Amino acid sequence: MGMNLTRKIIASHLARPSSMTPGEDVFVKVDQTLTHDINAVMTYLAFEAIGLPRARTAVNVSNLDHNLLYNKPQRETPRF
Repeated sequence: MGMNLTRKIIASHLARPSSMTPGEDVFVKVDQTLTHDINAVMTYLAFEAIGLPRARTAVNVSNLDHNLLYNKPQRETPRF
């Protein structure tokens, strides 16, 4: 029996040889990334933490649809 679609995609992107058996680590080459404002900052911080200086993919897209300008109030004591 042939491989299913998921296995075909993973097999075509392997960065290291793998038998792709369940439980085995698989290393893949990532060709595209997509982040949203909910997870983008944590993702970029994780990349910095592992020492990745820049993204090395052909396509990188970040959708920031909740970017709001915050103006700090000019009062001396905060109200809670």
